[in-house]
Amino acid sequence: MNSYRKMMLLAALFLLALTSVRIVWLVARSEPLDPAAQKGVLDLRPYGLPGGRTMNLDGEWEFYPSQLLEHVEAEAGSAPVFAQVPGLWDSERFERGGGAYGYGTYRLRILLPEGDHEVLGLSFKDVKQGSALYVNGRYYGGSGKPSAEAESFVSGVMPYEAFFVPSGNELEIMVQVSADGSYRYKGGITKPVSFGTAAAIQREKAKSIMLQGAVISLLLLAMLVVLMTYLLGTRSRLLLSLLLGLGMGAGTLFISDDKLGMELIPLTYGGVIKVTWFLVPVMVAACFDFIVRLLLPARVNRRYRVLMGIFCFWMLLAALLPARTVASLDLLNRSLSMGFLLAIIAVIVIAVLRGKEDSIYLLLAGSSMVSNLLWSTYKNHTTVNMGFYPVDLIVVFLSLSAYAMRQYFRKVEQAKELALRLQQEDRRKDEFLANTSHELRNPLHGMMNIAQTLLESERKTGGADVVRNLELLLTIGGRMSWMLGDLLEQARLREKGVKLQLAPVQLQPLAAGVIDMLAYLTEKKPVRLQALVAPDFPPVLADEMRLIQILFNLVHNALKFTEEGSVTISARLAGKEAELEVRDTGIGMDEAAARKVFEAYEQRASGYSAAGGGFGLGLSISKKLVELHGGTIQLQTAPGKGTAFFFRLPLAQTAAAPAETCSPLQEESFPQQPELPPAAHLPGRTDKPRVLMVDDDPVNLKILTGVLSPDQYRIATAGGGREALKRIEEEEWDLLISDVMMPGMSGYELTAILRTRYSLLELPVLLLTARSTPEDIQAGFRAGANDYVAKPVNAVELRTRVEGLTRLKQTMDELLRMEGAYLQAQIEPHFLFNAMNSISALGNLDAERMRRMIDAFSSYLRISFDFLNTKDVVPLRYELELVKAYLYIEQERFGQRLAVKWELEEEAETSRLMLPPYSIQPLVENAVKHGILSRSQGGQVTVRIQREGDSVLVAVEDDGAGMDEARCAGLLQPAASPGSRGVGLMNTDRRLRKRYGSGLSIASRPGQGTAVSFKIPKRFAAATGEQA
Repeated sequence: MNSYRKMMLLAALFLLALTSVRIVWLVARSEPLDPAAQKGVLDLRPYGLPGGRTMNLDGEWEFYPSQLLEHVEAEAGSAPVFAQVPGLWDSERFERGGGAYGYGTYRLRILLPEGDHEVLGLSFKDVKQGSALYVNGRYYGGSGKPSAEAESFVSGVMPYEAFFVPSGNELEIMVQVSADGSYRYKGGITKPVSFGTAAAIQREKAKSIMLQGAVISLLLLAMLVVLMTYLLGTRSRLLLSLLLGLGMGAGTLFISDDKLGMELIPLTYGGVIKVTWFLVPVMVAACFDFIVRLLLPARVNRRYRVLMGIFCFWMLLAALLPARTVASLDLLNRSLSMGFLLAIIAVIVIAVLRGKEDSIYLLLAGSSMVSNLLWSTYKNHTTVNMGFYPVDLIVVFLSLSAYAMRQYFRKVEQAKELALRLQQEDRRKDEFLANTSHELRNPLHGMMNIAQTLLESERKTGGADVVRNLELLLTIGGRMSWMLGDLLEQARLREKGVKLQLAPVQLQPLAAGVIDMLAYLTEKKPVRLQALVAPDFPPVLADEMRLIQILFNLVHNALKFTEEGSVTISARLAGKEAELEVRDTGIGMDEAAARKVFEAYEQRASGYSAAGGGFGLGLSISKKLVELHGGTIQLQTAPGKGTAFFFRLPLAQTAAAPAETCSPLQEESFPQQPELPPAAHLPGRTDKPRVLMVDDDPVNLKILTGVLSPDQYRIATAGGGREALKRIEEEEWDLLISDVMMPGMSGYELTAILRTRYSLLELPVLLLTARSTPEDIQAGFRAGANDYVAKPVNAVELRTRVEGLTRLKQTMDELLRMEGAYLQAQIEPHFLFNAMNSISALGNLDAERMRRMIDAFSSYLRISFDFLNTKDVVPLRYELELVKAYLYIEQERFGQRLAVKWELEEEAETSRLMLPPYSIQPLVENAVKHGILSRSQGGQVTVRIQREGDSVLVAVEDDGAGMDEARCAGLLQPAASPGSRGVGLMNTDRRLRKRYGSGLSIASRPGQGTAVSFKIPKRFAAATGEQA
């Protein structure tokens, strides 16, 4: 209760203070006591004209009821009555006409001092309801159109001034006035008439207009601020109520005092009554609604809305009523306004008592509004000229501004405290996620390893459903691992733990490598991945690993939201920068989603379908990494039209590139390890391991070559993937070391091509990658790599891995050579076993083919066992029968990989030809095994027997792998390495030389095949036949 009394006392004291200020204002504006008019005459001769001020023409004026006069002659017979100005007339004054409509003429004679006079002026503030001014019989203006007939009367409400030069020492002022009494307002000159020099009249009016304009400008500025706040996002009814209250207040000022707004929108007297009747209650009601919603929002319930709705309905209905009816409801109008004002004070007092911060400022504003309304009522119902008083409205404005500012600073402080708490909580959240990610990765990888082991086991035993489920499990596990990696990366970026290693980076190989890494995601949907970057595109200055991460995240995001079409990486020059773009033809985004797409943990709306899911960190990480490079990332998108992300990086200065290029080699101190014997010391191997290094950077090749000792390895280099493929076609290699990011053909693509022709053991591949993230490693293993080493390369690690892979390759080669020699020495038991397996397999597929296979196999065995006899020579037809049986069996086994062409002359000499047993079969078998079947695409074996002069040429040709000149020459040399020659060829050559004096002739070129031939002189044909 004490608090309530204090609030009431404070409000009363404030009202008293406002009243005191107004009284001081009125006293300061009051003029000295001017002479009053008596009996229609104002004698200024004893006083003189006012100097730099105006005077009021108060006193007794002559009044001629029901007459509209412009001039009154001295001898006129009509006697006037005297009326007080300012003042209202009564119907009793009208002896003629009477009734609701009245008219008449006010007359005042002013006696001026002797002498010349400057321009004088009159100012009329309020003459009800229309008037016309005549000075010395001459018309000088007015408001409306007075008339003796009510039908031709035109009301007017505008204040006006008149200026004139006196022609003598007497002024006759005639003011015609008309009024319609049905408006409930009486007529007459209701406010003092100002008289003085023109300069004084204009100065007085300018002051009044300036004060009104200043207050109106404040209200309009406040309206603009409120409107912008509402339009820019804070769509609150509270702001609409405040906007309406300010607007009604400005409108009220526009039609009061000097009526500035009516210069633009002229209104009749009835129109002013209706507008004023509407503006004031709506203004106060809007302020009441604003205060209630601001301080007591809980009271805005259904009952409150119904009551406010009734008020609005009443005001709209009253606006449709005639002006005369509205004028009769003036008391109700003012009661509504005062009721709402008192309700405002009550609400503010309740809020203050409840401890609402800064509500005292609103109490001051409400008190000022009450003061302004009370004084305005007094002003409008009296004849006192109080002028425009701005203090109350300024106090309202300042009080509301003080409240708003206090609330703003309070909210700012609260926001700072909340922001600090949120930052702390966000930091705790990041720490929790990072720690959780670390803790989850080990068990997750353990589960994935177990699942991988089970998958490999199930693939051997057959359960298709189990295999699919395990593959799905591994896919989900890999996705979870990738998501955990994003969490860790986000934490590092937040803690500023990412440092860039800037160096010139070639975009074309980098973009191709990213495409290869993510190509597996397009296996089950029609999406084309492409990198449209020219091979000669200038290098950019960037951190290669982080640039790969940026493009990887952007392309991965594009694939998630693209079900068909394409995802493209492109680059173009933009001055001294390169603009990189990742564009997709996916579902696109609306404007709202595009604004939030780079925020951390931001997910698409549930209406979108994305394959892959995630935490929503990929684009946020990419944005931060681009900003670390000094750029900005932007996007263009539209729903259904795809999305394009693009950012810029500076071009690398070619002159500075060598100094900035990071060495691919990293030397570290490792514990001393025991020396391993070089791979060339393996049993059966006397040559050095052959290593092919592939990189588009000659500097990197030179450094890597220096890491491996030339005493242990035979090293060759290639500048790109296509050159490497050509070198591999030409000769055999024990190991391929390839960079991943290369122009034209990436390391992933090169490895994938090689795996179509060579197994992991036939040609090991070691990849060098700039990143060692799970995605990079998985991409390399998917392509078919045996191992990987992350850049910058550690020298000890590289030597160790190269040593292991070359030992593996050469050990396997040695085992295969030993197996081949054993099989040849055992008369091909391996061939027999394979042939029997083929026959068994055909038994379930094609009985006729099985029968033919059995016939060929039996012929092969029969002839083979015949060859174990002691005969020196056999007929050519038997040898050919053995060869045909062998080739038939091999063709059944290898299908289209093996083609056979026969070129046999049907000559008598040829048909009777005899030759040592097993002379053609080893050549054919060697051509099939080492020439044709050593290549994945296979080839053709040609068996040719034809005459050449005095001899018969027997040739076996193939278009297989071929050999270089040195290896070809060493095949038949006893000193050659056992692993480099065939036992069958040496045996056949020795027997042919013994028989004919000349042995095998071998011609071969790498990649073009091999031709092995021998000649039988014709002179041996008959004799040989006889011996047979």
